[in-house]
Amino acid sequence: MREHNLSPATFAVLFTLCELGDDEWICEQSERNIAQNVGVARMTVRASIERLIEIHAVVDLGRIGKRSPQRFRVAASRPPTAAQLRLLATKAVRRSTMGDGSWLVSVE
Repeated sequence: MREHNLSPATFAVLFTLCELGDDEWICEQSERNIAQNVGVARMTVRASIERLIEIHAVVDLGRIGKRSPQRFRVAASRPPTAAQLRLLATKAVRRSTMGDGSWLVSVE
């Protein structure tokens, strides 16, 4: 929570997505249902989900049909740190991950 400066509402949305998800960490709930579970406005849920997608804690899977709710998958692994996200934003000649989850980046 501190690493990515998540607000308490964003953390509550992430926790709710985990709680409402199935065995494969896929949550298929409308923003209205998530907002009711968390106790915040729908716009806050939308902003929180955008932030969670930005830090790679949640993956947007789209919709199955026109009237179906949005589908999200909660990342089962730990999201990248803020420093790793900054490294990914730089122009790099080569990027690779090491076995222990650390990043090796060559920047010119």
